[in-house]
Amino acid sequence: MSDQAALRSIPIVSIRPSPYQYRTRFDDEKQRQLVESLRSTGLSTPILVRPLAEAGAFELISGERRWRAAKELGRESIQGVCDEMTDAEARPLASSPKTKSEATPTSWKRRPAING
Repeated sequence: MSDQAALRSIPIVSIRPSPYQYRTRFDDEKQRQLVESLRSTGLSTPILVRPLAEAGAFELISGERRWRAAKELGRESIQGVCDEMTDAEARPLASSPKTKSEATPTSWKRRPAING
């Protein structure tokens, strides 16, 4: 994470999936469970995005299941860490399986959960 990384509320419609996303299929049951968790307890770990050249648009680097769950719940925004990074820096973060803990520094994790 660069010194420029910032936690912010990001409009759901401004987020684009990463072309480097390793998942091509998502487990429906796990996604349903995540939606229910997000509904009842909120978001405990922000997503990771980087700004795109298109004004106000962001590429999703980590947290696609959380982003999808927020969309499914009709949320207008989601908490995310926004960080400038090159393709070379973004690719390994988006293209390999990882836990949300590996993708998001502890300093960005919030307790209690982030609702909204």
